[in-house]
Amino acid sequence: MDEPRYHERRRRADGWLRLLWWCSGLGWLVLLLVLLLYHLGRPQTNFGLWRYWRLPIRHDWLEPWLGVLPWGLAGCVALSLLTLGLGRRRARRQEDVVLWYDVLLLSISLVGLLSYGALFWWS
Repeated sequence: MDEPRYHERRRRADGWLRLLWWCSGLGWLVLLLVLLLYHLGRPQTNFGLWRYWRLPIRHDWLEPWLGVLPWGLAGCVALSLLTLGLGRRRARRQEDVVLWYDVLLLSISLVGLLSYGALFWWS
């Protein structure tokens, strides 16, 4: 007796889903780079060992590093919004997608960017 052949019904990841994965990974990479720039540009901590060895300590922010931070954060927000939009568009079951989560995340991101810009960038 012959067994029926198994038919794979699942589809492989299409181009949009791969783009979604790449955008998500790129967003995380940009966020890590922004955190590294923040770490390099901030004032140095005055540790006791540094005072003992009389090493010079930088007490001010490095201006070239600060100019890149808002653009990096805006890039992270843009990639996150693109990923959210693609994920919403590519959802197989539309009832799983809740719109107010996206609106809440968008509003929190915009409030954060606007307050950062108002405090540090536009003043």
